[in-house]
Amino acid sequence: MDIKLENVNHVYNLGTPMAVDALRGISLMIPQGSYTALVGHTGSGKSTLLQHLNVLLKPSSGQVILGDQVITAKSKDAELKSLRRHIGTVFQFPEAQLFEETIVKDVAFGPQNYGMHQEKAMDLAREMLQVVGVDEQYFNSSPFELSGGQQRRVAIAGVLALEPEVLILDEPTAGLDPKGQYELMSLFSQLHKEKKITIILATHQMEYVAEYADQVAVLEAGTLVKTGHPREIFADQAWLKERQLDVPEVVDFANQLAEGKNWSYPELPLTIQELSDSIAHQLKQ
Repeated sequence: MDIKLENVNHVYNLGTPMAVDALRGISLMIPQGSYTALVGHTGSGKSTLLQHLNVLLKPSSGQVILGDQVITAKSKDAELKSLRRHIGTVFQFPEAQLFEETIVKDVAFGPQNYGMHQEKAMDLAREMLQVVGVDEQYFNSSPFELSGGQQRRVAIAGVLALEPEVLILDEPTAGLDPKGQYELMSLFSQLHKEKKITIILATHQMEYVAEYADQVAVLEAGTLVKTGHPREIFADQAWLKERQLDVPEVVDFANQLAEGKNWSYPELPLTIQELSDSIAHQLKQ
């Protein structure tokens, strides 16, 4: 499904002296099958925006369009329940939500809650556990016997068992070591490519944005200040630094190298492989 936000505003504690404008005039298009990154420093509105995308919040004004369903301040909660099955969310530390006695039962819980027969839900749970790389020998183990990284994979399998069209990732690698972070981001990239799942990633780690996203939305103080391809966003380092945002290490190094050697790139390298190819091209000239 395509996702479209049209002039979305959100006010916490609306109509009270404690009212806070969290989102102001957000208009954004997220095409089906895309990989969109949301970036912005703490307090920029990323979390509030994510909660509109997974239908946990309704806009105070404006509208969110998910596929062919329009969500406004007047939308009834009962109308939104069916949408939530199509939009999976991986929160920070999702393993905290594990509760069943075995991991296969935990993963099967969501589909059963939506009416799937137990046997079919268990089969689906086993399939999703294999997708996220959990060995079959652990299927009947307690989730609390697993490592933190494995617990997170189980929690993600539970989200995938609902077979979402959209996967929302809210700082999904928080607390993992570099190897665990790489493995998890590679898994999401594989799901995006093979299953054509729309991915929306909120992160402070710009390396992930450069490596995986095809669209970046930059938030500041509840407003959308810029959108574009990562190459376009990271090309203006001064603009990013004014907003307390980093650039990927590869981009920073590429710019320093180009300045020192008086090089110009056909296009800004975003990954180590792209930088390596650019350097090889320059040395051949």
